[in-house]
Amino acid sequence: MDDQLLNAEERSERDDAAQSDSEALPGMGVESGTFDPEAILAEIQRRYEDGSRTKPCTAKLLFEENPDLNRYYSVLNGRAREFFGRTLGKELVARGLVDKSAPKRAPQITEQADLATGMGAGASGAPVSLGDKKGFGEPPATRPASRKLTLDERRERAIADLKKYYPDGKVARLDADHKKLGERLRELYKELGYSSRQEMVKSFGFEMPDSKGGRPSTVNAEEVFEELERRYESRPVPSSITELVNENRDLARKLKTLQSRLSRGGDARGATLGKELAARGLIAEKPVKKATVRQDRVDKAEQRKIEAEQILVVLDAMEKGLAETPVEDRPLSMADLCRRFPEYEELISVGRRRGIVSKQILRERGIIGISKTALAAEKKRKRLSHPRNLELSALLERYESLGGPSFVDGEHHGELLRDGVLGFDLATMSELRETLIPIENVWPFSVGDRPAVEFTRFDPDSFSEYAGRISVSRSGDGHDERAQILPIPSHDEFLSAERFAGESPFAKEAGAQVENAFMLAGRPIAVLRYRFVIPLAKETLLYALRALGVPVGLEA
Repeated sequence: MDDQLLNAEERSERDDAAQSDSEALPGMGVESGTFDPEAILAEIQRRYEDGSRTKPCTAKLLFEENPDLNRYYSVLNGRAREFFGRTLGKELVARGLVDKSAPKRAPQITEQADLATGMGAGASGAPVSLGDKKGFGEPPATRPASRKLTLDERRERAIADLKKYYPDGKVARLDADHKKLGERLRELYKELGYSSRQEMVKSFGFEMPDSKGGRPSTVNAEEVFEELERRYESRPVPSSITELVNENRDLARKLKTLQSRLSRGGDARGATLGKELAARGLIAEKPVKKATVRQDRVDKAEQRKIEAEQILVVLDAMEKGLAETPVEDRPLSMADLCRRFPEYEELISVGRRRGIVSKQILRERGIIGISKTALAAEKKRKRLSHPRNLELSALLERYESLGGPSFVDGEHHGELLRDGVLGFDLATMSELRETLIPIENVWPFSVGDRPAVEFTRFDPDSFSEYAGRISVSRSGDGHDERAQILPIPSHDEFLSAERFAGESPFAKEAGAQVENAFMLAGRPIAVLRYRFVIPLAKETLLYALRALGVPVGLEA
């Protein structure tokens, strides 16, 4: 038995197996779309799972390599989002059935595909389902790459096309009728070394006339002018060149040529066609203007100057007329002003166009008042620009612009410090605060003792009426079991949990010291002087600005 017969038998066995596999797939209603898409993809997965077949780079090639399943491709591709929630290509990539990095290849019709579609030798006309479980026969034959034509071959091909399109040997309207051939010839003549495409086409044995424009290149101007003079001997001449051309349509092309020639300096006298026709009396000359453009500009400038002077006089008159009128009774808009002074309405309108009159100018001169809305907006603007409403960064810029010192304590510039503040430092943006804490303790303190003070802030969600508590320990390490606990009803900044965490020149002065100690009703009472470092506050900087002469009160 020869190899051809063996191959035929193997194909027959594969066809039978594919047919049985296809029949085993559930729900194969392609037209109705009731087939099971998971079963189709599971079958494809089984065929490629052993690694003997190379995975294609697209979904279309995948189904073309499995022609017995190719009839499901269009339905799966069209309803992929319904089946899988995404496109078919993304689903196949996610399942590892498509390899995007695989080299692209054109789909080929293999012998197996011919048999499957009924186009192979001996086909009965009905499609045959194939399903090779371990591969699909021999790999499809690759299409040979197209060979690039040589220069001589391109030359012969161009000559053949010219003979085909111009059998009489006369090449005309090449770019209009055969654009692609014209482009090929335009590239070819440069590679063959010709100076032009026309020269190359003539060397091929064809005639290719020069392309010329529609108007005549040479026109006898005197003949044209004499003909026009003859036609207008007994009738009035037109008033323009356009009218002349419309009355003499047979000379339109010649007149156009003369106009182009004269506009390019073709006449030694430098005359244009219009001037030449006017000089010969063939068109009526335009009347000369009585006043020059320059004189018109001078007159307009003088007129604007006079109007500006009149507008300023009107503004002075309105300002004097409203001087005794209360501010709330003065006009609030331009319309109100024109109703109050109708005799000045025209000049007010001219002044607005010239920029001499505006609401701002009239408001500054007291001619119009400020409406309630504008007054409220002005108050809001002043309120927002008030130092008390500025951010800390803006206050710092204002303070530094006034030459305020960067370090302030009791010995240096103490007049800039408010009560409770012992100093501030702009380099570290910190300040030193001081407060007195009275405590009632179960043990006596002595003046000068330095107990430990610690603040604990309650949880914001806590139901306690207190903001936090302070713990005062007799020992300096803060681990005294008999520490005094004091609840804090208010949340003042000196008891804030956000302590200053950076470096500060005041750190060495922070801490508590007993200022006074005495007995009251048999119980020891102590007053602690507590100093602590916090971030620089706006209130501290506002007080310093006021000390430097900046009005920061609410009355400012």
